[in-house]
Amino acid sequence: MKQEEKMQNKLWNNHDKFRGNSGIFSTPLNLCDAIVSVIKPSHDDIIYDGACGIATFLISAKKYLEEHSTFNPNNIYGREINVNTLEAAPNLITEFGLNPQNISHENSLDLDGKDKNKYDVIISNPPFGLRGSRGIGELGIETKDGTNKFLQHYINSLKEEGRAAIIVAQSFFYSISKDW
Repeated sequence: MKQEEKMQNKLWNNHDKFRGNSGIFSTPLNLCDAIVSVIKPSHDDIIYDGACGIATFLISAKKYLEEHSTFNPNNIYGREINVNTLEAAPNLITEFGLNPQNISHENSLDLDGKDKNKYDVIISNPPFGLRGSRGIGELGIETKDGTNKFLQHYINSLKEEGRAAIIVAQSFFYSISKDW
């Protein structure tokens, strides 16, 4: 079995331990790898995932940097609100060479602009169908749609010359709801 397959199996086996019926899903590592290869992070980029789950995007970014440049574990950051997911992540984060102190348990949507213009690269797959109370996002757009709030957070957090790849549900682009 190739190293890549071993890594994928380890990620999915850990993912299955906590997922249960919670509706939590990880982005497949091969999809993360493809997206990261399009974004092409460099060794000095500050990389972020505000809904990192078990850190598959961050692990893909690390792999890309090791193959194409140099890897600095202090340049990769993540946040995850789900404590069950975060409980599975620390061993994986350490095993795959990320800095566990850069992965925090907090809600990226409650930062009130704290990360403004902070990141060079944002790669993420925020949860689909997330609804909350109506409120103003970081760009001043009122919404209760979680995807909208995450996109506002990511746009606000990205440096002016930064790059982002964010997976969103297809329905996000075709919604006619006033609750958007």
